[in-house]
Amino acid sequence: MVDWKDGEFGEESFLEYFNHTKPRFFLSESVSRKAKKELKEISKSSDNHVQEFARNLTNNLDFIGIVERMDESLVLLSIMLDLEVTDVLYSNAKVSGNWMRKSGKGPCRKIGEPRPLLPAMQNFLDSKYWSDKIKLDNALYDAVNKRLDATIDLVGRDVFDAKMEEFLKAKQRVTEYCSGKIVGECTAEGVVTATKERTKCYVGDIGCGFECLYELYPVVLNKDNKSTPFP
Repeated sequence: MVDWKDGEFGEESFLEYFNHTKPRFFLSESVSRKAKKELKEISKSSDNHVQEFARNLTNNLDFIGIVERMDESLVLLSIMLDLEVTDVLYSNAKVSGNWMRKSGKGPCRKIGEPRPLLPAMQNFLDSKYWSDKIKLDNALYDAVNKRLDATIDLVGRDVFDAKMEEFLKAKQRVTEYCSGKIVGECTAEGVVTATKERTKCYVGDIGCGFECLYELYPVVLNKDNKSTPFP
């Protein structure tokens, strides 16, 4: 995490941030005000009711990916959409220890690296207050994890594992080939780079370095509208 004000979370800024954080609910960015109100009410229900709601919601969706299981999610999506695994490749950018800017403005800030929680932080995260506040989020996350595993079982573990191996090899090739070729908003020393020196992105700071991936795995659409590598 990045504390845009002080550069790093301490106990005080951590507690201030999370005490004022509203429950996110996975769909809160895209649902109506009425739906948000309903989600808020559901989050106050019994644990069984919340878990049942989460299961019913995820069972009505064809696919949901998980950031912490990014590679598995992308490989599964490629299988479901009958794509090549090279169509869902990506390059890492905003990782621990790197630098980034807030909304493309201001100085570069370092992305925090994993470290032990301070006592006040751990006590807060173990509290009933926080547990109740994220009850629906946790139920949804658990339901999505189970749905992801169930869908992988449905397509077949052998099929999935073979595609995953192919994906990881391609991803490693991207890492080796694109190393040093993708220039972001900040240097390795935390200095803002000149706009003309930066690698092109799809939009804003999303999808940066796509041209490097296309150099390795250029694609065209065939007559069936399926992406395939250039010969």
